[in-house]
Amino acid sequence: MSGPDFEGMGKDEVLAWFDRADDLSPVIATMDATSEPVRRAPGDGPMMLASLRPGRAAGRGRLTGGVGRVADSGGVSSTVVRLRPRRARIVAWILAVAILVVFTLVATGLRGSTGDGYGTFQRGDQFAMVGLGVLFALGILLFTRLQVEADEKGIRVRNLVGGYDLPWDMVRSVRFNRGTPWATLELRDEDLLPMMALQAADKQHAVDGVRALRALLEAAQRDKAPQPDAVTD
Repeated sequence: MSGPDFEGMGKDEVLAWFDRADDLSPVIATMDATSEPVRRAPGDGPMMLASLRPGRAAGRGRLTGGVGRVADSGGVSSTVVRLRPRRARIVAWILAVAILVVFTLVATGLRGSTGDGYGTFQRGDQFAMVGLGVLFALGILLFTRLQVEADEKGIRVRNLVGGYDLPWDMVRSVRFNRGTPWATLELRDEDLLPMMALQAADKQHAVDGVRALRALLEAAQRDKAPQPDAVTD
C-alpha cells in the first residue's frame, strides 16, 4: 500500500483520508526522524491533548482538541463595580424621543394666522417649538447619567445633579430599606447620601448591586481593622 500524496491534497481531502484510513503504517514509514527540538512561537500556551470520538477505533479517530492559552496580564487584579439603572434609562429614552416627536409635529402645524387673526406664525415660532422639545428631552435624559462606581479604595456616585467621591473610611453601611425608591450610603457622621442609580424598580439588579457594594465595604473594613499584636514568649 503506497502512501498518499499529501502535497497535492487540500486540507479537507487530508482530513477525509485520515478519517477513512484503517492503517497508518505507510504514512509512519515515510516519516524521517529529526534531532532538532520543536520550537513554539512565543506566547503559545500548553498544547491540549487531542481526544477521539467515543465509539471509534483509535486509528480512525478525528481530532477534537486544540491549542489553549491562558492570558496573564502580570498585574494585580482589582474588583471594580459599575452600576447604572435599567428601567429608568429605558423609560427616559422613550419619553425623550416621544416628546421630541410631539413638539416637532406641533411645530409643523404652526402655520397661517394665529387664533385671534391679528398675527401669523413665523418660521422662528416653529424653531422655538422644536427647541423647547429638545430642552425637555435633554432634561429627561438626565436620568441616564445616574451611575455608581466602586473599587477597593472607595465609591463614586453620580446623581441627577452633582455627585460625590468618598473613601470607604467615611462609609458606615450601604442601606436599601424597604419602601425607599433607591439605596443610600450611611456615613460615619450619620448622614445619608442617596444612590439614585440603585432603584427599587430594578428589583434583583438593584439587590445584586447593593450586595456587591457591601462586599467591597466589608473587605475595606477588614483591611483597616487593627491587627492583634503577635504573642511573644
